[in-house]
Amino acid sequence: LLSFVLSAVDAGVVAANYVEAIGWIREGDRIAGAQVQDRLGADRFDVRATLVVNAAGPWGPALIEDLPLPIRSGRPLGLSKAMNLVTRSITRHHALGGLAGSRFLFVAPWHGVSIVGTSHDPFDGRADSLRVRETDVSAFLEEVNQAFPAAGLELDDVRLVHRGLLPAADRSGRLLLKQSVVRDHRADGVPGLMSVLGVRYTTARGTAERATDTAFTILGRTPPVCQTTETPLTGGDIPDFASFVAEATQDAEETVDRVTRRRCAHSYGSRYRDVLQPMMDDPSLAGSLSDDCPVTRGEIQHAVRHEMAVRLADAVLRRTEAGSAGHPGLAALEAAAQVMGVDRGWTEDQRAREVEHTEQVYRLDP
Repeated sequence: LLSFVLSAVDAGVVAANYVEAIGWIREGDRIAGAQVQDRLGADRFDVRATLVVNAAGPWGPALIEDLPLPIRSGRPLGLSKAMNLVTRSITRHHALGGLAGSRFLFVAPWHGVSIVGTSHDPFDGRADSLRVRETDVSAFLEEVNQAFPAAGLELDDVRLVHRGLLPAADRSGRLLLKQSVVRDHRADGVPGLMSVLGVRYTTARGTAERATDTAFTILGRTPPVCQTTETPLTGGDIPDFASFVAEATQDAEETVDRVTRRRCAHSYGSRYRDVLQPMMDDPSLAGSLSDDCPVTRGEIQHAVRHEMAVRLADAVLRRTEAGSAGHPGLAALEAAAQVMGVDRGWTEDQRAREVEHTEQVYRLDP
């Protein structure tokens, strides 16, 4: 998903991380921009625009509620709490499918572990209040073991819980929305605002094309011919992947071994040289975070300097593979915090707080 942001930046977009939209700039009935807040620095400022696109996912409805006129269109009727579990390995070479009652579940092998999903349960509340409790996971494990009796999964087998909110077509949150929504709010008496509500990753490109065409129409301009069906994302310009990986690993130097080169080729695509070059310039960056976590210090540094990683959890969970398959170990977290702390200016206490914040992701609320 990060490649979408990087591709947009390469095309001229200005991206900002940890900046939250907290309100609207209004000029009469028209929306003329957004009031935003720096979540880390506490500064507030205005961002003005001819057209504002509300694509805040489950946070979108709360933003719309702040408008003087109630907008019912362009928002889901309800939300569904979804979970996938990262567990010990159940299957190494094949994906599995099975039924638990009327619900179809899957198991997929991934990086030496298994991903099991997906649970869907009603959710009533604001997006910021989403929590996953032990009881939620235990209830889902009962369904998983019903679908895959030989798995015999227990709570201790769960390494990480992926959680999120999906748009629902009913207020109970049980019926998922099937089609993305692109809404021009001029029809609701609120010009200057449109909403985009996506329903799934596999249809995201098509949803983005519709949203772009709608934005051009609102602005009174003719949309250009869409090229995203053929334009590779940043890092994805690879005609033949097998040949690409072979080339990336065949000239391995002593500083950066073949295993690291292969992982970087898989993770960063054609941008992998941008990650490897600092390691070759400074061999200390080629060292792994710990004996149990092969991700390098250089990958963490790259996440901070080139991928807007601000907190330790950003780098460990959302920029590298360090913690994506489960807790990487305290030694790895402390090493990653040390690398990030150099660029972020963290004190020893701040590094410790970042480690604790990251560890909370792996804990379940009682």
